[in-house]
Amino acid sequence: VSMSRGTNLSRVHQHCRSFSRFRQLFPSPLSKPSFPSSNNSNNNSYRHFASRRNTFFSRNSKIILSITLGCSTLYYIVHLERAPFTNRLRMIDVTPHQEIQIGFDQFSKLKQHYAHSILPKYDPRSVVVTKVGQRIVQVVDGYDAYSWEFVVIDSPEINAFCLPGGKVAVFTGLLEKVVSSEDELAACISHEIGHALARHGAEKMGFVKILFLFQVVLGLVFDMRVLTDMVVALFGSLPFSRKLEYEADHIGLILMTESCFDPNASARLFKKMGEIMKQNGHAVPAYLSTHPNDAQRIKFIQGLIPEILSKYGNNCTYKYRAGY
Repeated sequence: VSMSRGTNLSRVHQHCRSFSRFRQLFPSPLSKPSFPSSNNSNNNSYRHFASRRNTFFSRNSKIILSITLGCSTLYYIVHLERAPFTNRLRMIDVTPHQEIQIGFDQFSKLKQHYAHSILPKYDPRSVVVTKVGQRIVQVVDGYDAYSWEFVVIDSPEINAFCLPGGKVAVFTGLLEKVVSSEDELAACISHEIGHALARHGAEKMGFVKILFLFQVVLGLVFDMRVLTDMVVALFGSLPFSRKLEYEADHIGLILMTESCFDPNASARLFKKMGEIMKQNGHAVPAYLSTHPNDAQRIKFIQGLIPEILSKYGNNCTYKYRAGY
């Protein structure tokens, strides 16, 4: 019995030693694996594997980023076109039909929102806005898909706009607080129509995609959302918006001059707008604004007037005034 016990005990010890060797080779899922190494510790081997993994993902990120930038550049080039009147090269990836449909939908919602504020067509303010607007669109060629419509909204806001497709809205706040002549009203309406004819709405939709890609690239370099948002605004969206305002000023001057309104009224209009903004405490630095500085804007307009008069004002019997 004692010998059998001793024999059994020795067999148990042998099995235990075999099992311990087995555990070393095949550890449990809850424990860290141990592999024999002559020089490096287990921790160093892990660091080496992690560094290789990071390098792998870093290379993949660079490949993906390169492919994205390449495809985006090709997409940008394919959708380049020239702006009317100014011949400026820009990217637009929305068809005119799509843009006009968006304008019609927005105008329908606008009329529902201001259903009780839209003045009737026989109201004197509606009459003068429609008269001036129709006179301007008579010189517009090549926009047969546009369905021109002019409404006046009884609201104290100093605002006016033209949606894609030729839907123009003017607020009574602008008529009562700023505009004092048909020439100044023509300057305002021509500017807004200039935005629509140049398809600035569609261009903004395309530029949003460019800004998004730019923001993604900045996010890879600077891991700070606030910083990237600030950079995109200061060097992207705000300068872009001011550029479109200058172009609408340019087109607006052409339209009002060709329709025989006084282009000098445009400078007078923006001078008044600037004074009202200062009185209301709404003036902001130019680099933080979506619109150009009023002084710079007036200088820009006055610089264009002589050339525009010589090109588009020769058929008018109206004698334009010098200065304002």
